[in-house]
Amino acid sequence: MMRLRSILPAFLLLLTSLALSECEQKPTPKTTKPAALPAPQHGDARELVTHSDPPGEPVTARSIVVALREEMLNNSAVENPDHIFTHLLQVYHHSGLDLAQAQLRQGKDAGLRLAADTLRHRSQRNLKQLEALDLSQHRPGADFRATSASQTRALQKAIQRVRRTLATSVEAGTADEEFAAFTSLFYKSGSLLAQAELQYGREARQKTLARQWLAAQKREQQALDTWQKATRATPKQP
Repeated sequence: MMRLRSILPAFLLLLTSLALSECEQKPTPKTTKPAALPAPQHGDARELVTHSDPPGEPVTARSIVVALREEMLNNSAVENPDHIFTHLLQVYHHSGLDLAQAQLRQGKDAGLRLAADTLRHRSQRNLKQLEALDLSQHRPGADFRATSASQTRALQKAIQRVRRTLATSVEAGTADEEFAAFTSLFYKSGSLLAQAELQYGREARQKTLARQWLAAQKREQQALDTWQKATRATPKQP
């Protein structure tokens, strides 16, 4: 009996340890391969659209050109033409990005989408160049003063011609039609601004940018003219 009493505690201790080890053993969860993420949705097959409109405020070609016309007033008459041109050229390229991205989101015509893609890539490339030039212009001791009062008046008159071109009336139409019409005004007014820089500017770098911009706008304007002529020649379906 004494022997049984001495064995019993050891036996109970063994049972307790076995029970605890059973409780600690948990089933191994099955590993599952994560699902692939869906491809991002965007308007162009070559590159993501980088601009996003605020919710409830759709951006159209018409609203972009109206905003551009107002932004043309954001310059100082005491500044020299090169400084004004650099700033307004940045404004134009940002508006060009907005026009292109609005068309890539809303437009249907393949030819106009290609034109928008061309405008977008050129605007992005030129904005990087302009950012470096703008930093250089704002170096300490840089002279931003206008050359003369007569030059100031002439430049401001040129900017008003740019604004009048942007204010040209355009009939309401489809997203494709309005993109073609307003982007055409965008190019025509931009050409006037570039010509003003060539006439009144002093800096060689800005004049080179103006010449390059004129050439690019002429090429891209021709593509829009071809599309508009073909559209006018094609009778609309009733």
